[in-house]
Amino acid sequence: MKPLHLDLGHLPPSINTLYIAFSSGIDSVALLHLLQKYRSDYSFVLWHINHGLQPNAEDMEIFAAKMARQYADEYRVDHLSLDPSTGNLEAK
Repeated sequence: MKPLHLDLGHLPPSINTLYIAFSSGIDSVALLHLLQKYRSDYSFVLWHINHGLQPNAEDMEIFAAKMARQYADEYRVDHLSLDPSTGNLEAK
């Protein structure tokens, strides 16, 4: 199995802040971990969207805030009010 590799060398030099969409899932945690080697080159804004659709949505938000305190320079959270009974949530 090959290890994951992340290379940000193709980004323009004018980019100095990375916004990280953080769901609190394992893929988001892995990405945040891989990005740590770029801490001296970029500031990180960890951005969590609380959709409020899962029973553990608040726990996911709390976990995102904890990860942000450890691994990011800034934390942003937005809350959505979605009604799953009104149709296709992806389209909204």
